[in-house]
Amino acid sequence: MLPTLVEELLMSESVIKVYGALRMSVKMFLMWNSTMLIDGGGDANVETSLVEASNLVVLRESSIIHSNANLEFMDKICRVEDILVEGSIEGSVVHFHRARTIAIDSLGAISAS
Repeated sequence: MLPTLVEELLMSESVIKVYGALRMSVKMFLMWNSTMLIDGGGDANVETSLVEASNLVVLRESSIIHSNANLEFMDKICRVEDILVEGSIEGSVVHFHRARTIAIDSLGAISAS
């Protein structure tokens, strides 16, 4: 597992690939035409991945957060006043907690299985 604690993460025209599990906490998470791929490699021993964001989250254009791990992938977005999704958020669990507004653009999507 890759535990990461980040104050701000700005991705522009970028790709982050994680092989295994990811546990990330970030205060400000901005993605512009970027992709975060979490690859569990089909290993049943890979732990659950978690992306936890607070304060500000913006996914613009064709930004994607995706996991193909066997176990669940959880997006937890909490204590964010305004959430704007113009990209795609996919996970086993997508959890929004204490958000004032959630706006999904016509090209945006939130998917949970």
